[in-house]
Amino acid sequence: MIEDSVNARPQYGQNYEIEKVAEAPNFYATHDPELIKKAQQLTARTYLQRKFITPSEVGPDGTMTPESDPYADHATYYVMTVNGGQDVAGTMRIIHYNHDKGADSFPMMKYFEQYTPEMQQKIMDIGLENIFELSSLVRDRELDANGEASMGLYKQMYIDAINSGNNNLTGLLALNPYLYKQFEVLFRGTLKRLGPDLPYPGQDASPALLNFYDTSMTMISQSRDRKNPYRGVHEASVGYFLNGLSYNEINPDVVDKLIEHGYDEYAHNILHGDWGDEAEVARQTMRDIKKGFVIGKVRECVRHYRPEILVSAGLLAYTAARTGVVAEAMAPVSDVDWRVFLAAELVTIPPYVWGVGDLARNAGDPQYGRTRKLGAYAAAGASFVTPYAYLAVEGGMSSQQGIVAAGGLAAMAAVPAVAKKVRKAIKSRKK
Repeated sequence: MIEDSVNARPQYGQNYEIEKVAEAPNFYATHDPELIKKAQQLTARTYLQRKFITPSEVGPDGTMTPESDPYADHATYYVMTVNGGQDVAGTMRIIHYNHDKGADSFPMMKYFEQYTPEMQQKIMDIGLENIFELSSLVRDRELDANGEASMGLYKQMYIDAINSGNNNLTGLLALNPYLYKQFEVLFRGTLKRLGPDLPYPGQDASPALLNFYDTSMTMISQSRDRKNPYRGVHEASVGYFLNGLSYNEINPDVVDKLIEHGYDEYAHNILHGDWGDEAEVARQTMRDIKKGFVIGKVRECVRHYRPEILVSAGLLAYTAARTGVVAEAMAPVSDVDWRVFLAAELVTIPPYVWGVGDLARNAGDPQYGRTRKLGAYAAAGASFVTPYAYLAVEGGMSSQQGIVAAGGLAAMAAVPAVAKKVRKAIKSRKK
């Protein structure tokens, strides 16, 4: 259970007293005053470089002043140490609930009124005593040249959270927008946005809520879901976060969930402590996570644009076959080269399909911008007309071809209205 005290640093985390391995970085929650000071100095230096704070907010010892950082006395610091535990290469902290301060325990609660009513209620339902805030994730780029700090620190904090005995334990996170998008994939379904981006010093921050027990259960399930385009990310993440753990370091529910979803090897490794080369496993799973993001993005795009892709493939095949069969008939005058006509049709298929697809997909959407709508019309219209414009320039477009071109443009103009009616009819039928 996470304990917090007004007068003492919270005794959070079971892994802060570990053997320091000189050859590899270590990640743990520390209560060593010297390491905490080094972590705070690294935070202050980084914040100064990013202009999150001013020099006047840093004290003589190189740490932020109590006025600038009133949360240090009820926070637990996680560190990544190198060189036998002498140097802090990265740090983050969790700010605990303080009974005397109440909601003022957390920096993010200053923006409570900006959160959606639904998320305000969710925070109240969870209870502030079951919440902590993650903050001050920074790294020394020279000491952490391989970029291991962020994931390693999150992993150690995550392990402590799911083993706390409190399944309601939930974290408040203020993430930079880029990191939020990554976390949205990594913690798919359990990372909850609280509201619009917050005006943090130096850069905006995306506010979010994350329950760690739910995340553990969901991540394992998501890794086996064939409909999840990012299942590779989640499968690798399961391996990364569990790598090296023994049975007494993990919630038994997680082991049961692993067995339920076919992770018998991981369950065996946890029960028997048989992980092999943990450092190599960590490196390999990190590579797999990065690869999973790329593969997942491709799958997501293919799934999202599947109608356009299928139509494009069909149009390509149809155009090639039609032109090949009636090549000479397409050239009513000798100056018209059917090869140029074919090339024009093939090149203009993608923008044509995108334009029509975008108009149909967003029909009736009040947030569909006028500029984008005009762009879609322009892409589809210009692409449709281009081959016929070539015929006209060469003086060979017949009246029948002119009728086809005009009819096609008229049909495109009607796409949004038709799509809107079809969508409305489908909704009515479902009801």
